[in-house]
Amino acid sequence: MRVVNPVFPPPGLNLQVPADMTPEKFCKQIGGDCAEYADKFESIDEVFNFDSREMRVKGVPPVQRKYIIHCRELLRRGVLTFEYLSRRTCLEKVRDK
Repeated sequence: MRVVNPVFPPPGLNLQVPADMTPEKFCKQIGGDCAEYADKFESIDEVFNFDSREMRVKGVPPVQRKYIIHCRELLRRGVLTFEYLSRRTCLEKVRDK
């Protein structure tokens, strides 16, 4: 069984997004078929600041909207980290088969 060590204290709204992070890279790392809709965002700030309504106007489907918002909140709560997302490479291997 895996144990997740949350970041303490959680970053909250002061979450520092890495400088090299792009919407395409973020959506590819979180998975959930979000990479198809990464082109809807002009910058990574839009991914972290848009609410569900603004994503709907951009044309992101409901399932992906909820997943992006969920991952964003996990990052803010300190349960998920950008370091973990950068190491997460198993998705490409599974989908290529």
